[in-house]
Amino acid sequence: MSKGFKIGFFDSGVGGLNVLYEAFLCLPKNTSFVYYADHDNVPYGNKSSGEIKNLLFHALRFLKLEGCDAIVIACNTASSVANKEFRASFGVPIIAMEPAIKLAIVNYPESRILITATQATIIGEKLKNLLDSLNAKNCDLMALPRLVNYAQAGDFRSAGGYLSTIGLYKYDVVVLGCTHFNYFKKEMKLANLGLDFVDGNFGTIRHLAHTIGVDLGKNKADIAELMKKTKFFISNLEITPSEIPLFEKCLARAKMSRSIK
Repeated sequence: MSKGFKIGFFDSGVGGLNVLYEAFLCLPKNTSFVYYADHDNVPYGNKSSGEIKNLLFHALRFLKLEGCDAIVIACNTASSVANKEFRASFGVPIIAMEPAIKLAIVNYPESRILITATQATIIGEKLKNLLDSLNAKNCDLMALPRLVNYAQAGDFRSAGGYLSTIGLYKYDVVVLGCTHFNYFKKEMKLANLGLDFVDGNFGTIRHLAHTIGVDLGKNKADIAELMKKTKFFISNLEITPSEIPLFEKCLARAKMSRSIK
């Protein structure tokens, strides 16, 4: 088998593991991965655009030096400040996520839609322009910063009480506009059993596959194999044995959450 692509993934923390897991399921078996979680600076949602750009530039440069053939910005907040000139400066394809609002509007044209994201994404010009271009109606915006903190702590149980208070019963569809939020689909369902979810994970990996010229497939959901195929970094340092359990726990949660539509 020929040498496969090495794909870099960047997120402010553990949320992007949802996207990494999607890539593992869909990309050729000879693909390898590098995952960069900027835990030194998480959360990004309360940072300025300038701060996020500086942190993103550093992370992308790090992943480029690791030999990545393409990079996924698996962080909607960071993607919200990225632009073509910024991405073009690294000499490798860079795929930037954005909330899958268009997909939600197309698939649920008559439904009440809640777009969840970080505060930085919600107040950003990129999201405003996207909503304007789609003439989005029946859509509300909501920042859920506490979910980022719960995810970073690997605490998926405590979110239930919080999510029961934010009025999810009013909506038919939730757009998960932050990759950290995917971990909490079960708790959102408990607050409103009729909720459907839309995220950009598969669409991002499909775009990546098209960009690098590989076919999508279907691999077994083997988290142990994924861990072996991935080099993990927390900010600039490779993860230590004591930090591995959090990543494994989040990947197991990503596997469970992916089955909830």
